[in-house]
Amino acid sequence: MKIRDDFQTSRPLDMKIWTPIQSTRWAIENGTLKGIAGTPEFQASKADHNGKSPIMDVKNLGDFAVDLRFKFEGEKLGRSTLDFDHHILAVRFSGGAIGIYTKESSTPVKTSTGLEVKLGHWYHVLAEVRQDTLVVQFEGGPTLVAESQGLAAPKGEFRIVGPLQGTVYLDDVTVWSIKSDPQPTWPATRAALP
Repeated sequence: MKIRDDFQTSRPLDMKIWTPIQSTRWAIENGTLKGIAGTPEFQASKADHNGKSPIMDVKNLGDFAVDLRFKFEGEKLGRSTLDFDHHILAVRFSGGAIGIYTKESSTPVKTSTGLEVKLGHWYHVLAEVRQDTLVVQFEGGPTLVAESQGLAAPKGEFRIVGPLQGTVYLDDVTVWSIKSDPQPTWPATRAALP
């Protein structure tokens, strides 16, 4: 296990694990990791990559699985995202659907309407990045699988992006290193997934 945190103890964030992006502000509060946009001064100083949405990275994971709970708050979801290997594959939520997007595509390569992610609600997700494949499973909802050769590069990065001027809450985060070779039963399991 690489990371396990339920954020029950207030303390400074371990910057060897957590990397706030674009000067967004993150702190452990009330048993969660809470992220908000960068300061108005920082936002005004940049034309883009300006910290208007809270963004957090966990890097250098190799092949990994991540289990976490998240909640978005704000005026609208916008481009709220669970992102893998810096835009190689991204899970986005809109119009009552969950989609997986590749870096090269403006339309999802996989879509499911089995769960609508809404502001102010907690969601539990398990994701696995192994070689060139991403598997994402939402508790009580869909499992989506997508592949991209870009994932095969050994970066191993997970990122969460919140709503514009909104808030992200994370809780019960666990990250494991996983073996590169899949279980022998995976091809049959994979064939049964959407």
